[in-house]
Amino acid sequence: VRQGSLDVPAGDLTTSAGDVLLRTRGQAYRGDDFAVLPLITRADGVRLTVGDVAHVRDAFAEVDDAARFDGQPSVVVKVYRVGDQNALELAATVRDYVASAKDGMPAGITLTVWNDFSTFLRGRIDLLVNNAVQGFFLVFLVLALFLRFKLAFWVSVGIPVSFFGCLMLMPTLDVTINMISLFSFILVLGIVVDDAIVIGENVHTWQARGLPPGEAAKKGTLEVALPVTVAVLTAVIAFMPMMFIEGFMGKIFRVIPIICVTTLMFSLIETQLALPAHLSHPSFTGTLLQRLGFGPAIAWCTHHWGRVQGAMNGGLQRFVARVYQPILERCLAWRYTTLAAFTALVVVTGGMVVSGIVGWSFFPEVEGDHIIVSYSLPPGASKQQSEALARRIEAAALKVQDETGGPGAAVSHLLVTIGSQPMRGQRDRGAGGSGANIGELVMALRPTQERTVTTREVEQRWRALTGPVPEARELTFSSAVASAGEAINIQLSGHDMRALVACANAIKVCLATIAGVHSITDTRASGKRELVLGLKPEAEALGLREADLARQVRQAFYGEEAQRVQRGRDEVKVMVRYPESERRALGDLDQMRIRVDGQSLPLSEVAEVVSGEGYTLISRAERERIVNVKAGVDPALARTSEINAALQQTALPDILRDFPGVSFDMEGEAREQQESMMPLLVGFAGSLVLIYVVIAVSFRSYILPMVIMGAIPFGVIGAVLGHVVMGLDLTILSICGVVALSGVVVNDSIVLVDFVNAARAEGVPLTQAIRQAGARRFRPILLTSATTFIGLVPVIIAGRQEVQAQFLVPMAVSLGFGGVFSTVISLILVPTSYLVLDDLRRLFSAGDDAAHAVAPASV
Repeated sequence: VRQGSLDVPAGDLTTSAGDVLLRTRGQAYRGDDFAVLPLITRADGVRLTVGDVAHVRDAFAEVDDAARFDGQPSVVVKVYRVGDQNALELAATVRDYVASAKDGMPAGITLTVWNDFSTFLRGRIDLLVNNAVQGFFLVFLVLALFLRFKLAFWVSVGIPVSFFGCLMLMPTLDVTINMISLFSFILVLGIVVDDAIVIGENVHTWQARGLPPGEAAKKGTLEVALPVTVAVLTAVIAFMPMMFIEGFMGKIFRVIPIICVTTLMFSLIETQLALPAHLSHPSFTGTLLQRLGFGPAIAWCTHHWGRVQGAMNGGLQRFVARVYQPILERCLAWRYTTLAAFTALVVVTGGMVVSGIVGWSFFPEVEGDHIIVSYSLPPGASKQQSEALARRIEAAALKVQDETGGPGAAVSHLLVTIGSQPMRGQRDRGAGGSGANIGELVMALRPTQERTVTTREVEQRWRALTGPVPEARELTFSSAVASAGEAINIQLSGHDMRALVACANAIKVCLATIAGVHSITDTRASGKRELVLGLKPEAEALGLREADLARQVRQAFYGEEAQRVQRGRDEVKVMVRYPESERRALGDLDQMRIRVDGQSLPLSEVAEVVSGEGYTLISRAERERIVNVKAGVDPALARTSEINAALQQTALPDILRDFPGVSFDMEGEAREQQESMMPLLVGFAGSLVLIYVVIAVSFRSYILPMVIMGAIPFGVIGAVLGHVVMGLDLTILSICGVVALSGVVVNDSIVLVDFVNAARAEGVPLTQAIRQAGARRFRPILLTSATTFIGLVPVIIAGRQEVQAQFLVPMAVSLGFGGVFSTVISLILVPTSYLVLDDLRRLFSAGDDAAHAVAPASV
């Protein structure tokens, strides 16, 4: 084949008329071309061709892959975005192509869009955008109920201004518009107006005292500029620890602090520069509308809305006078009892978490609209065996489809792949592989809102109908779009492979006794059956060498690559080997004949064949052999964190006592939790130090920051109680919410303490200054907490209903409910703590009256 199929340049011929290229051209490109290549030619006209002695097959390479889509043979074409391409626009282009091209397909060929990830992205984006819009209007409504309409309008304008500023910098910050970035905007929606509320409310107070708008805007802004700036900086610092989360979670959650911090900084600039200018001038919009003839309508709306505002403000003032101030008086009088009660509440809350009343789930799996079943048979299993198992699982899937209403009701499509695991490889970042012994089935479900059964219910029913498959090395069912890794993943390491295998089997038996644990498997790779050829001494005497034996066997069963042909854009291999029918049985090897010195001898006369087992995979870590035992956990029956904790503390140490040379490490979700939690907690500790420094420098005091920051532990109460009310487990996002909550709690406390200090600087006694601060700052503190909570209400409600957004809810609950409880902390606990601090100062002072005249800055 090599000698008859070629295209060889032979240089050029230089003549007086010019250069002429020389080339020998006889390259074969198609099967028919190779069939007529001469093998033997004689002078008497005898001509023997390749086609006379061989079957020439022009076809695809022999592979073990096969696929069926809804029961029909299929080919899957994957389309990926490249560089900065927009995923939604690319998906729309592909759908348009499919719609236009399907009519031109040959009879029996159909085109169907399968596994369009952009629908998931579009759905989540639409959900979060709607939540953001709802949150904005709810925040504006709350502000308009208590503040003048103009003031509420300009305070609310700061939200889109800050958001647009952040959007402008997102390309520079390497952040795209996605589910996490949009959630970050919603998260900061209510917080971003806190500084504007304080400044706007203070400007309004000075305007009510009769100052001109311009002077009131200047005086009101400068009066609270320091506490507002400090409050924003502490909020920024509170979000920073999420930047230090490592592992897979860190890649996701780094977006949250980037968005929140950038938005808060733009908000600070807007409230310090633009908001005072807006509040210092008459309403341009109102004047323009009056000139356009809408004066009567404006007057009517202003009159009736003014009555609503009057009722709300009147009710708020009565609440402050009749409820809040008496309660504050009693708490100040019984300040040590009050402090003890709050401390006891913290202890009880901590006890609820430690005892398991409030559960812990590091990162709950996010349900998707696809269920993936991956299986693996022992190495060496045939394609027929793999096909039989796939048929069995497929039959169970069709039963599930019938039970859920038939085709199109809950189940939209079913893809069966034999020889590879494409979806698993894509989901698990490179897992999967190829070979006749593996396969995958993917069931596509209708969107969540279009079906009455959950993805997990369908998955559980499919698993139950499939039943146990003892012949499978691995059989896993998964419906998670995102997870922190395998629920249970125990890595065993040691030098003795037999001990590792025995230990893995013991652990699998232990896991099988735990309720809720399923899909138990290990990574121990049994080898393929192997035939080892060895040359006999008598064959060596005939001049046969090991290389000759290996070459001829390889040529027969694997094939000899004669050449490669470029056919259009494809490179086609030309292989010479035995026919497929003579390469499928052990008897074919026995019947093979080896050529040696002009003779053709049976393989059994020249070689010994020894049966054995060959390695398919050898896994090592730290120079030791490893075996991983993996399992899934049904969240409806058990908590992964509790099972992993029990395994580490008791079960695994007891099992490993019988295997002295074996050690274990927790991988999967347990490893991800370790890599995420420790950096987060260390970063949180560092953020507390920075917050202390910022407050200490701003108030020129070492002790006063303790009063303000002492409220942070009590903010956890609201976050935990919020999870109890919503029926949620604590997750890593809950912890992130608590970390961010520390900035919200500190913000309200700073505003209150700053007013107390200002009053004391004017000679007002401490107790009276605290009373005045509580009454004067009640409305801005209430509004900042209310806007934080109200801005998150849509995502909390929608997240509870939309399964795929549920993992975001715990952070919103921590921040929202914690923000509500921070109102009580700022208005009750902080004043009480301030007075307790003054008691301690007087206790440790010289005891003279001069101690009472110390400036607040020296507290």
